[in-house]
Amino acid sequence: MTDAVVFDLDGVLLESEQVWNEAKRELVEEHDGHWRDSAPRNMMGMSSPEWSRYLRDELGVDIDLDRISGEVVARVEATYRRELPFLEGAREAVERGKPAPDVYLEALRRLEAAPEASTAVEDSNNGIRAARVAGMRVVALPNPAYPPGDEALGLADVVIHALDELTPALVAG
Repeated sequence: MTDAVVFDLDGVLLESEQVWNEAKRELVEEHDGHWRDSAPRNMMGMSSPEWSRYLRDELGVDIDLDRISGEVVARVEATYRRELPFLEGAREAVERGKPAPDVYLEALRRLEAAPEASTAVEDSNNGIRAARVAGMRVVALPNPAYPPGDEALGLADVVIHALDELTPALVAG
């Protein structure tokens, strides 16, 4: 029996990785940093404090970490308000981002679900790793723009290529 199915939002239910990456890239360029093509993949799954530190330490954004996070989030919120209703409380997050299992463990706690009886649907290297470390069954739905590597896909119980391939039988294993 499956207690819960937890879906990653960015990349699985909503194609928003590009919105976040564009906001980060703009900030880096405006503050004379050095954007790298590898940055989106490197930051995928990081929490706000983690990617803010990455922008500062790795990409050369020479401003306070809280300001980095605030400016990026404000840009994303503005995009969402233009293109999609922004849900209050959507920024609530755990302290450590993926590949730490915290976000999955918190979701399962709130759902009162056991990890070993739950499934995660994930699209990224770090997300797949986080769900696996949390003790969940993992269905990988690779993000076409930033597909996970073979090592991460090897951690998944099953790989699908479209959300409509997800069935109750597949979730239950």
